[in-house]
Amino acid sequence: RIQANWEKIYVLLQAVLGGLEIKDPSLRQEGQHILSGLGRVLSGLVHSLIDKQLYAPLVAALQLQQSVAQKTWFDSSELVRQLEGVGQKFTALLTNARLGTFEAIQQAGAHRIEAVLNRRPPFGTKVKESLSRIWPEFELSAQQKGRTLTVVANPRNSLKRSGKRYRKGLYSVLLVSTDKRALLFADGRLPNTGRSEKSVTVPAGTQAALVQLFSVDYIGMNLELEVQVSAAA
Repeated sequence: RIQANWEKIYVLLQAVLGGLEIKDPSLRQEGQHILSGLGRVLSGLVHSLIDKQLYAPLVAALQLQQSVAQKTWFDSSELVRQLEGVGQKFTALLTNARLGTFEAIQQAGAHRIEAVLNRRPPFGTKVKESLSRIWPEFELSAQQKGRTLTVVANPRNSLKRSGKRYRKGLYSVLLVSTDKRALLFADGRLPNTGRSEKSVTVPAGTQAALVQLFSVDYIGMNLELEVQVSAAA
Protein backbone atom coordinates (compact mmCIF):
# COMPACT_ATOMS: atom_id res chain seq x y z
CA ARG A 1 0.00 0.00 0.00
CA ILE A 2 1.28 3.46 -0.98
CA GLN A 3 1.55 5.81 1.97
CA ALA A 4 4.34 8.35 1.36
CA ASN A 5 4.52 10.83 -1.55
CA TRP A 6 7.84 9.43 -2.72
CA GLU A 7 6.26 5.98 -3.03
CA LYS A 8 3.54 7.38 -5.27
CA ILE A 9 6.08 9.17 -7.43
CA TYR A 10 8.17 6.00 -7.70
CA VAL A 11 5.20 3.85 -8.75
CA LEU A 12 3.90 6.37 -11.30
CA LEU A 13 7.37 6.79 -12.79
CA GLN A 14 7.79 3.03 -13.11
CA ALA A 15 4.36 2.77 -14.76
CA VAL A 16 4.99 5.53 -17.30
CA LEU A 17 8.50 4.42 -18.26
CA GLY A 18 7.41 0.77 -18.31
CA GLY A 19 4.58 1.51 -20.73
CA LEU A 20 1.86 0.38 -18.33
CA GLU A 21 -1.65 1.72 -18.85
CA ILE A 22 -2.80 4.21 -16.23
CA LYS A 23 -6.58 4.29 -16.46
CA ASP A 24 -7.26 7.04 -13.95
CA PRO A 25 -7.05 10.45 -15.76
CA SER A 26 -5.84 12.31 -12.67
CA LEU A 27 -3.03 9.79 -12.13
CA ARG A 28 -2.04 10.04 -15.80
CA GLN A 29 -1.80 13.80 -15.44
CA GLU A 30 0.25 13.45 -12.27
CA GLY A 31 2.61 11.11 -14.11
CA GLN A 32 3.19 13.73 -16.82
CA HIS A 33 3.83 16.43 -14.22
CA ILE A 34 6.36 14.16 -12.52
CA LEU A 35 8.22 13.62 -15.80
CA SER A 36 8.26 17.33 -16.56
CA GLY A 37 9.66 18.26 -13.17
CA LEU A 38 12.09 15.35 -13.08
CA GLY A 39 13.52 16.32 -16.45
CA ARG A 40 14.54 19.73 -15.11
CA VAL A 41 15.96 18.21 -11.92
CA LEU A 42 18.03 15.70 -13.88
CA SER A 43 19.44 18.41 -16.14
CA GLY A 44 20.78 20.24 -13.10
CA LEU A 45 21.98 17.01 -11.52
CA VAL A 46 23.97 16.02 -14.60
CA HIS A 47 25.87 19.31 -14.63
CA SER A 48 26.48 19.08 -10.88
CA LEU A 49 27.92 15.58 -11.22
CA ILE A 50 30.13 16.75 -14.08
CA ASP A 51 31.53 19.49 -11.85
CA LYS A 52 32.15 16.94 -9.08
CA GLN A 53 33.62 14.40 -11.56
CA LEU A 54 31.55 11.52 -10.21
CA TYR A 55 31.55 8.94 -12.99
CA ALA A 56 29.08 6.21 -11.91
CA PRO A 57 26.32 8.54 -10.64
CA LEU A 58 26.75 10.68 -13.77
CA VAL A 59 26.19 7.74 -16.11
CA ALA A 60 23.10 6.70 -14.13
CA ALA A 61 21.73 10.26 -14.26
CA LEU A 62 22.30 10.46 -18.02
CA GLN A 63 20.48 7.17 -18.58
CA LEU A 64 17.53 8.31 -16.47
CA GLN A 65 17.51 11.65 -18.28
CA GLN A 66 17.15 9.86 -21.62
CA SER A 67 14.40 7.66 -20.20
CA VAL A 68 12.39 10.61 -18.91
CA ALA A 69 12.80 12.55 -22.16
CA GLN A 70 11.41 9.65 -24.22
CA LYS A 71 8.99 8.26 -21.61
CA THR A 72 10.53 4.80 -21.83
CA TRP A 73 13.56 3.11 -20.28
CA PHE A 74 16.93 3.93 -21.82
CA ASP A 75 17.58 0.27 -22.73
CA SER A 76 14.22 -0.17 -24.48
CA SER A 77 14.29 -1.94 -27.85
CA GLU A 78 11.52 0.35 -29.15
CA LEU A 79 13.92 2.86 -30.71
CA VAL A 80 11.83 3.77 -33.75
CA ARG A 81 8.98 4.96 -31.52
CA GLN A 82 11.00 8.17 -31.25
CA LEU A 83 10.35 8.93 -34.92
CA GLU A 84 7.55 11.20 -36.07
CA GLY A 85 4.33 9.34 -36.83
CA VAL A 86 5.53 6.05 -35.33
CA GLY A 87 3.57 4.92 -32.27
CA GLN A 88 3.54 1.66 -30.36
CA LYS A 89 1.64 -0.28 -33.05
CA PHE A 90 3.91 0.85 -35.89
CA THR A 91 6.97 0.22 -33.72
CA ALA A 92 5.91 -3.42 -33.27
CA LEU A 93 5.30 -3.84 -37.02
CA LEU A 94 8.67 -2.33 -37.95
CA THR A 95 10.50 -4.39 -35.33
CA ASN A 96 8.89 -7.61 -36.56
CA ALA A 97 9.97 -6.70 -40.10
CA ARG A 98 13.57 -6.15 -38.91
CA LEU A 99 13.24 -2.40 -39.28
CA GLY A 100 13.43 -1.63 -35.57
CA THR A 101 16.80 0.15 -35.53
CA PHE A 102 17.98 3.52 -36.80
CA GLU A 103 20.40 1.81 -39.17
CA ALA A 104 17.62 -0.34 -40.65
CA ILE A 105 15.32 2.66 -41.20
CA GLN A 106 18.18 4.60 -42.78
CA GLN A 107 18.97 1.79 -45.23
CA ALA A 108 15.37 0.85 -46.03
CA GLY A 109 13.54 2.40 -48.95
CA ALA A 110 10.49 4.56 -48.24
CA HIS A 111 8.24 2.10 -50.11
CA ARG A 112 9.45 -0.76 -47.89
CA ILE A 113 8.44 1.17 -44.76
CA GLU A 114 5.06 2.00 -46.28
CA ALA A 115 4.44 -1.63 -47.24
CA VAL A 116 5.19 -2.86 -43.70
CA LEU A 117 2.92 -0.23 -42.13
CA ASN A 118 0.24 -0.34 -44.85
CA ARG A 119 0.51 3.40 -45.39
CA ARG A 120 0.55 5.46 -48.56
CA PRO A 121 3.37 7.71 -49.79
CA PRO A 122 4.93 9.93 -48.66
CA PHE A 123 4.67 8.37 -45.16
CA GLY A 124 7.87 6.35 -45.56
CA THR A 125 9.76 9.43 -46.70
CA LYS A 126 8.52 11.38 -43.68
CA VAL A 127 9.71 8.61 -41.33
CA LYS A 128 13.16 8.67 -42.90
CA GLU A 129 13.27 12.47 -42.76
CA SER A 130 12.33 12.33 -39.08
CA LEU A 131 15.36 10.11 -38.45
CA SER A 132 17.64 12.54 -40.27
CA ARG A 133 16.47 15.30 -37.92
CA ILE A 134 17.31 13.55 -34.64
CA TRP A 135 20.23 11.14 -35.32
CA PRO A 136 23.67 12.78 -35.67
CA GLU A 137 25.24 9.37 -36.44
CA PHE A 138 28.47 10.22 -34.66
CA GLU A 139 31.82 8.56 -35.26
CA LEU A 140 34.28 8.48 -32.36
CA SER A 141 38.04 8.30 -32.74
CA ALA A 142 41.02 8.83 -30.42
CA GLN A 143 44.74 9.27 -30.86
CA GLN A 144 47.43 9.27 -28.18
CA LYS A 145 50.57 11.40 -28.18
CA GLY A 146 52.59 11.11 -24.99
CA ARG A 147 50.20 11.53 -22.10
CA THR A 148 47.67 13.45 -24.22
CA LEU A 149 44.66 11.67 -25.67
CA THR A 150 42.91 13.57 -28.45
CA VAL A 151 39.27 12.55 -28.92
CA VAL A 152 37.27 13.45 -32.02
CA ALA A 153 33.48 13.27 -32.31
CA ASN A 154 32.37 13.69 -35.90
CA PRO A 155 28.68 13.58 -36.92
CA ARG A 156 28.03 12.10 -40.36
CA ASN A 157 24.50 13.54 -40.44
CA SER A 158 23.97 17.29 -40.74
CA LEU A 159 20.63 17.12 -38.82
CA LYS A 160 18.00 18.84 -40.96
CA ARG A 161 16.04 20.59 -38.23
CA SER A 162 12.86 22.64 -38.42
CA GLY A 163 9.92 23.41 -36.13
CA LYS A 164 9.38 23.14 -32.37
CA ARG A 165 9.50 19.32 -32.43
CA TYR A 166 13.21 19.33 -33.20
CA ARG A 167 14.41 21.69 -30.49
CA LYS A 168 15.53 18.57 -28.62
CA GLY A 169 18.74 16.74 -29.38
CA LEU A 170 20.91 19.81 -29.82
CA TYR A 171 23.67 18.51 -27.57
CA SER A 172 25.36 15.32 -26.40
CA VAL A 173 27.52 14.59 -23.36
CA LEU A 174 31.10 13.41 -23.93
CA LEU A 175 32.87 11.47 -21.16
CA VAL A 176 36.42 10.18 -20.97
CA SER A 177 37.29 7.88 -18.06
CA THR A 178 40.14 5.58 -17.06
CA ASP A 179 40.04 1.78 -16.91
CA LYS A 180 39.26 2.23 -13.21
CA ARG A 181 36.28 4.42 -14.18
CA ALA A 182 37.76 7.63 -12.84
CA LEU A 183 36.36 10.55 -14.82
CA LEU A 184 39.08 12.44 -16.69
CA PHE A 185 36.97 14.75 -18.83
CA ALA A 186 33.33 15.66 -19.41
CA ASP A 187 31.64 18.05 -21.83
CA GLY A 188 27.96 18.46 -21.02
CA ARG A 189 27.12 20.53 -24.11
CA LEU A 190 28.84 18.93 -27.07
CA PRO A 191 27.06 20.25 -30.20
CA ASN A 192 25.43 17.61 -32.39
CA THR A 193 26.34 19.62 -35.47
CA GLY A 194 29.96 19.90 -36.55
CA ARG A 195 33.18 18.14 -35.64
CA SER A 196 34.42 18.43 -32.04
CA GLU A 197 37.95 17.73 -30.84
CA LYS A 198 38.96 17.45 -27.18
CA SER A 199 42.38 16.84 -25.60
CA VAL A 200 42.65 14.96 -22.32
CA THR A 201 45.68 14.34 -20.11
CA VAL A 202 45.94 10.64 -19.17
CA PRO A 203 47.39 9.86 -15.71
CA ALA A 204 50.53 7.75 -15.54
CA GLY A 205 49.81 4.05 -15.15
CA THR A 206 46.51 4.16 -17.04
CA GLN A 207 46.15 1.07 -19.22
CA ALA A 208 42.94 1.97 -21.05
CA ALA A 209 40.53 4.86 -21.47
CA LEU A 210 36.82 4.70 -22.19
CA VAL A 211 35.30 7.36 -24.43
CA GLN A 212 31.50 7.61 -24.20
CA LEU A 213 29.01 9.80 -26.01
CA PHE A 214 25.52 10.12 -24.52
CA SER A 215 22.53 11.68 -26.22
CA VAL A 216 20.76 14.09 -23.88
CA ASP A 217 17.25 13.56 -25.25
CA TYR A 218 17.09 10.26 -27.16
CA ILE A 219 17.68 6.59 -26.45
CA GLY A 220 19.68 4.21 -28.62
CA MET A 221 22.27 6.75 -29.75
CA ASN A 222 25.00 6.26 -27.13
CA LEU A 223 28.46 5.33 -28.34
CA GLU A 224 31.51 3.84 -26.63
CA LEU A 225 35.14 3.60 -27.71
CA GLU A 226 37.74 1.78 -25.60
CA VAL A 227 41.27 3.04 -26.17
CA GLN A 228 44.37 1.09 -25.13
CA VAL A 229 46.88 3.51 -23.66
CA SER A 230 50.53 2.92 -24.50
CA ALA A 231 53.29 2.79 -21.87
CA ALA A 232 54.37 6.27 -22.89
CA ALA A 233 51.48 7.59 -20.82
